[in-house]
Amino acid sequence: MPIEITGRHIEVPSREKQRVEERLNRMERHTGRIDEARLVVTGEKHRVLAEAIIASGRESWKAHQESADLSTALVSVLDKIEAQAKKDRARRKDHKGRRPARAATAEWEVEVIEGEGLKSSPQERRIVKTTRIPIKPMSAEEAALELEDSLHEFIVFEDAASERISVLYKRRDGNFGLIAPEW
Repeated sequence: MPIEITGRHIEVPSREKQRVEERLNRMERHTGRIDEARLVVTGEKHRVLAEAIIASGRESWKAHQESADLSTALVSVLDKIEAQAKKDRARRKDHKGRRPARAATAEWEVEVIEGEGLKSSPQERRIVKTTRIPIKPMSAEEAALELEDSLHEFIVFEDAASERISVLYKRRDGNFGLIAPEW
């Protein structure tokens, strides 16, 4: 892990550089392998400014801190970076098990049933077409808006409130009908 510590108008002692390196090594448990670390310390009359940019894989964290002395500024800026890394790690961990909100949850396939399983009629009705239907999570109102704009007679969707599969269809009188199975 390359660590670049630059002092502008201030000399950064080697013990402070060593503390920063130890702190970054401990921080790797939250960030993963650190690819690059840049710290810029600027000394002004009565204050020290510390800026840090740390990169790990696709992530990068930036922080800026102002303090009266050098070690406090470095510790504070690294605390901010560590807090950002912990927050990002928790966010990734929380969202890992969830499915996307608007993604299609499943596709159902209609099976073709042989003529023997159906009731015999003079015209011998058969299922001749199989269609795959993407099932999206949405509310009944959203499904009604989507059905109004489509040429189809019905829409199959996952009710966002109950997380159950429902069917909304166009009625002959111009209204909509909702089929919600009870399990």
